[in-house]
Amino acid sequence: MGNSGKSMHGTQTSGLIAAKRNNGIGIKGISNNIKLMPLSIMPIGAPRDKDFINAVQYAVDNGARIINYSISTYHLEHKESYFKAVEYAHKNNVLFVTSAGNENLDLDIKENVNYPNGYSLDSGERLNTFISVGAANKVANESLKWSRSCYGKNNVDIFAPGAEMITTNPTEGKYFSLNGTSLSASVTSGVAAMVLSYYPDLTAAEIKNILLSTATIYDTPVKVNDTLVRFNELSRCGGVINAFEALKMAKNMSD
Repeated sequence: MGNSGKSMHGTQTSGLIAAKRNNGIGIKGISNNIKLMPLSIMPIGAPRDKDFINAVQYAVDNGARIINYSISTYHLEHKESYFKAVEYAHKNNVLFVTSAGNENLDLDIKENVNYPNGYSLDSGERLNTFISVGAANKVANESLKWSRSCYGKNNVDIFAPGAEMITTNPTEGKYFSLNGTSLSASVTSGVAAMVLSYYPDLTAAEIKNILLSTATIYDTPVKVNDTLVRFNELSRCGGVINAFEALKMAKNMSD
């Protein structure tokens, strides 16, 4: 209270996930059946490693089923602890969703690696409970990839809406339009939470599989650094999240 700027990013992302759908004002989040556990790790400047680690552990230990981390970091002081925190969520059946980043980089190139990236320190394999999300535009044409979204056939899992998103704003105006993979991650977390609210026995790995398996695939040529690349080559699943199809597959799996 008293400094709404410190809660700006968290308010923007959480509004897309769980803004009330039945109060007749503003926007509608993905579902009314989502509880938020806001944990502030970045009051000013960049997130601190120790705060990230403590927040992940707190969320897991206090019943969170999904962690939305709408931040990408390229330089870490304590990489091992960072990886261990993400693996702690993995070992406790918690889905970890993060934004791919807004630098228009190919994350499959070694020099562009960002964190967290979902790889296990022990095995070197990518965790099946970790999702990295790129930002998609509104129209399936050359601009389907939002211009600044990072991408990567191996290190970005899926795309979700992230351009011209109307969301909640803690300062004057209350609602405004915003772009970025932070919003794409939030949409993905919201869809995952909606699926989980209907089918709570699904595991984090099963939810990830559902979201990737039911994405709408596009082979549309899109602009990437003035070159045309097929959209389905920019992520692991090659598509954009599809909430309706995800719920259908979840029902079939639950049955």
